[in-house]
Amino acid sequence: MCLDKIRQFCFSSTANNDITDTHPPFRSLSRDDLLSEETRKVSQAQNSESLTVTRSSHVKMAQELKYFFMNPCQKYQAKKRKPYKLLIQIIKIAIVTTQLILYGTVNQDFTVYKNSNKDVIQKMVFENIHNESRIFEKENLYSYINSVRKNYVEMPTKSIGFYTIRPIPENTTTASDFTSSSSQCNATVQIQLCIEGFNKNPKTQYHQLTSTYRVCHIMREWTSDDVISSQHIPLCNGSNIAIDFIGLRQMEINFIYRTRWLEDGSNHYHGRCFDINSKMTLTNHAHSGLVVEMFTIDFYLKTCESAEQIELRGEAGLISLDILIIIFCLSSTVLCSRSLYRSNRLRISFERFYQRKYGKVLDFWDKFEFVNLWHFLIVVSDLLTIVGTCIKLDVTYFLKEGNLIDLSACSIFLGLGCLCIWVGVLRYVGYFHQYNKLVLTMKIAMPHVLRFMVCASILYFGFMFCGWLVLGPYHHKFRSLVVTSEALFSLINGDDMYMTYEDMPKTNGYAWAFSQVYLYTFISLFIYIVLSLFIAVITDIYEMIKEWQEKGKPPRTKVEQVLEEMCGTTHDQFDDFLHSDTYCFFCCYHNNDPDIDSDSEAFYPIQTSATIVNGDVTNNVDDDVTSEISFRHHSRSMTS
Repeated sequence: MCLDKIRQFCFSSTANNDITDTHPPFRSLSRDDLLSEETRKVSQAQNSESLTVTRSSHVKMAQELKYFFMNPCQKYQAKKRKPYKLLIQIIKIAIVTTQLILYGTVNQDFTVYKNSNKDVIQKMVFENIHNESRIFEKENLYSYINSVRKNYVEMPTKSIGFYTIRPIPENTTTASDFTSSSSQCNATVQIQLCIEGFNKNPKTQYHQLTSTYRVCHIMREWTSDDVISSQHIPLCNGSNIAIDFIGLRQMEINFIYRTRWLEDGSNHYHGRCFDINSKMTLTNHAHSGLVVEMFTIDFYLKTCESAEQIELRGEAGLISLDILIIIFCLSSTVLCSRSLYRSNRLRISFERFYQRKYGKVLDFWDKFEFVNLWHFLIVVSDLLTIVGTCIKLDVTYFLKEGNLIDLSACSIFLGLGCLCIWVGVLRYVGYFHQYNKLVLTMKIAMPHVLRFMVCASILYFGFMFCGWLVLGPYHHKFRSLVVTSEALFSLINGDDMYMTYEDMPKTNGYAWAFSQVYLYTFISLFIYIVLSLFIAVITDIYEMIKEWQEKGKPPRTKVEQVLEEMCGTTHDQFDDFLHSDTYCFFCCYHNNDPDIDSDSEAFYPIQTSATIVNGDVTNNVDDDVTSEISFRHHSRSMTS
């Protein structure tokens, strides 16, 4: 029986070998073979996972780039996320412009009031002597200063306006300057006279150019018994002072009037009292025998004595408007800073992706494609507006008694902020086909214009230095470098040409002949050649942009080439929104133009609908769509 079983087993083994002769003969697997087989399976799994991660990162980068180059309305259609940044910018433009108009009205009203007081004081106290007047006789200078004493006392009774005499504050002078007594001068009537000059050497009696002095005195009050002296200046302490004209450098006459702005309360400063600090400066720095005068005033807020305070209508509403503007500007700054951060993060991610895929490094200008300069402009405008609004609140509503009223800094910050805000509107105008040409022309023409201006400025500076050096001693329009530059720039624009020729004196024949050749050469060169070439550069750029928009084939950067390649290998629902019609300004205006701008926002989780066939990502995107994507991105990069 055992033998029969052995024969049966051998027969079955032979039959099986005949049926499946391709199988290798049976052998046992060792421990090393089992480990090698397990290692091979793990390696295959890792390679498969690496391939999956590579494809996943490729699709993710394509989605992020597509979303990055969408405009706010397309992003709203794709993700149903409201364009808060766009809404904030629109509201901010409206309220900032309203603030600027209201503040500008107050500023202009106060400036007119200030200049009117300046004219009145200058004409009544200084006897119609203007800033351009000159004094060149000793007797005239003494008479001039003593006349100021008289006119200062008589002006409040002669003037139509409301003026009262106020004393000089003690913190503006030193105690050693005053030795007056109450019997010799009235403490409420004070005119301060400050003299600056060179000290004399006590041994040689010559003036020392390295040693100067400044002495301030209070002049005696004018009375009806006084006579205008042309030999000395009476002081408050009963003495007289004589001026050392040889060492004299400068004299200052300071006095204060108090006035009140009597108006109905439409301006914040209506009904307020002010101290008008007046200063007449007599300059003898050139020591040429001519004393040049310059008159200035400053307004200081004061509390009115026994006067009813006028409440400004709507002051609480104006303060609320300023606070609202600060809130909106801060919100806009935060949102734009977030967009800039996300753009920079996308740039870093794309650099790594590009280097892994192509083995190359992006250059500077390709990296600059991810920088949205409009966001920088918005942040700058927000900061300027915030600073200007804070200064406005301080100098109008929270100004303390005795503080100087100076609206210059507030006007500069608010003006620059409003300018940047309205320039930023060009970004949204760029959504429309017909208006986008201006933005693209300015963007592309800027490097060419700057290079052209470098060459033109070399010629300009050459003419400027030459004209200042040769014609400066003879022509008042070439007396300094600044004035010479202003005169030449006016000639380029065709302003005041005839008077420039006519004002050249003919006393020196060589200088007059040189001026004729100089002016004719400069005008012909800059108006007929340089200015024409400047216009031609911008015109060529404009024509090139028109050709691009007609053909849709502008020069492409590396980012555009990668985006075009991705659009041909991946497909998701964002392609439909990226190619679809746009509805700008709350999606109410239909716009079929591909020239659109976008907000720099990325890194949102996106569901993909890419199809993988035999390990490859496929999509049916034709060449026209790819060209449209390229031109769309090029327009966005130029408007950003």
